[in-house]
Amino acid sequence: LVFAKVLLFVISSGMLFGIDLGSIGAARKPMSVELEMTEFQGESVVSGAKFGAIFGCLAGGSLIQASGRKTTVQVSSVFFLIGPLLLGSAVSFWMAAIGRILMGLGVGFASVAMPCYLSEVATAGNRGALVATYELAIALGFLFTCVVNYAITAVAESTITQTPESPESQEFGDCLWFACWRWEAGFIPMLAALPLVVATLLLPESPRWLLTQAGGDVKCLRNALVAMQRLGRSDAADRLDLIAEVERQGGLDEGGLKAPWESSDDELVLLWDEQHKQAGL
Repeated sequence: LVFAKVLLFVISSGMLFGIDLGSIGAARKPMSVELEMTEFQGESVVSGAKFGAIFGCLAGGSLIQASGRKTTVQVSSVFFLIGPLLLGSAVSFWMAAIGRILMGLGVGFASVAMPCYLSEVATAGNRGALVATYELAIALGFLFTCVVNYAITAVAESTITQTPESPESQEFGDCLWFACWRWEAGFIPMLAALPLVVATLLLPESPRWLLTQAGGDVKCLRNALVAMQRLGRSDAADRLDLIAEVERQGGLDEGGLKAPWESSDDELVLLWDEQHKQAGL
C-alpha cells in the first residue's frame, strides 16, 4: 500500500510536468485569435512556462531546505491549480501570460522537490525503478496532452457552423461550456493536478529532512520516526513501540533510553539511530 502511494506520487507529478508544458500547443492559435494577441504576445504566453520555471527552480532549492520537500511539492500544487485556472478563464493577454508563468513556477518547484523527495523516501531496492518511472511519466504527460488535444479538436471541428458573417473567433468550434482552447490550455491541466494534491496528503514529509531539523529535540526525532513508519519501515515501528512501552512504564531513567533495539539494515532507521545516540537520548 505504501509503495502504491509513492507510485501515485511519482506518476501524478511526472505526468503533470509533461501536461503543463505540452498543453499550450493546440491552444495557441485559437487563444491568440480570441484574445486578439499579436504574434509576439502569443509566443510570450507559450514561453511563459519556461520563464516561470527558471524562478521556480531557484526558489525551490531554498524552499526545500527551509520548509521541507513535501511542503514544496504542495506549494507547486497550488501553482498547478491557480495557473491553469487563470489561463483557462483569461480575457486578456496579461491574464493568459500570468497564468502560464504561474504554471511554470509550479513546474520549477516540482522539478526540484520531487526528485529530492523521491530519492530520500525510496528504498535502495526500488529507487532506480521509481526514478525511471518518473521520467517515463513525464513523457506520458506529453503523450496524454497530444491525445486529449486531438480528441478535443476533433469534437470542436464537428461543431463549426462557419458562415461568411461568423466572427473569426468562431472558426475553431466550441466545447462544453467554454471555447476548446480553454479546456486544452487551462481546465484539463488544472484537473490533472488533483491526483498530485491527493498524493501529497497520503505521504509524510521526508524523514531525512525531518532529521536535519531535529537536532536533539525528542519530539522532532519522534516525528521523523513516525514518518518512517508511515513509509512502511518496520524497524521504525519497532522503535516506536518500544518507546511507547517505556513511557507507559513511567518514563526513562536518568540514563535515558540506551538503544535496546537491534541494529537495523534500513538506511533511514540507521540515520535515526545515529542521531538518537549523538543526542544522548
